[in-house]
Amino acid sequence: MFQNRSQYECGLSMVVSDNGAAWSEWNVYYTIQDCERSLINARRLGAHSIIETQDKPGIGRFSSFTGPDGIKCFITARE
Repeated sequence: MFQNRSQYECGLSMVVSDNGAAWSEWNVYYTIQDCERSLINARRLGAHSIIETQDKPGIGRFSSFTGPDGIKCFITARE
């Protein structure tokens, strides 16, 4: 995770598939007010959850989904 003025902006993470293959990818994290509400709205508009809303220590609430076009989106709500 990379910070800008003490706020997380993006991250580079290693992804491991079920067959053990691994790769890295950049992801942008959008800061929003309410992860649960935003995820509900995204689903209503055709998104599919990747990661259900959960707590991440030092970050806050966190969710991930793909939009109808297949593009990944990561959202966080600060602690």
